[in-house]
Amino acid sequence: PIVESQMSARGEVMVDGRMMNGLEEVVLRDRKHLSEDGMVTVILVIDRHTHRIIAGPDIVSRGFISIDNNEPLIEACKKVVVEAYEECDGESQEQWDVVKVAVRKALRRFLRTETDRYPVILPVVVEVQ
Repeated sequence: PIVESQMSARGEVMVDGRMMNGLEEVVLRDRKHLSEDGMVTVILVIDRHTHRIIAGPDIVSRGFISIDNNEPLIEACKKVVVEAYEECDGESQEQWDVVKVAVRKALRRFLRTETDRYPVILPVVVEVQ
């Protein structure tokens, strides 16, 4: 969508595509954050019964780093994610919200230390039987 800035009698108004009521400040802040630091998606496939990781973690980066040119960093990210998951106790591993928070925190800390950047981190947990 195209975002336009228009001046009104009350100040600047942002118009997003067909939405004429403007944009909320939180939306603009999120877009600015994404444009500056990018996004990292972490995908884990977990066995519902054993709670073991059966696929992944897969790391997808948009606007943060090129995966092809940063293989050592991506591999280190995967290790951080697995360690964060394994540090969750058995009961927590059944609660995907708890797992997502643990993964997000661990990866945020690691990436801040390694890159001095703060990408949006989106953990996705897929449960299979």
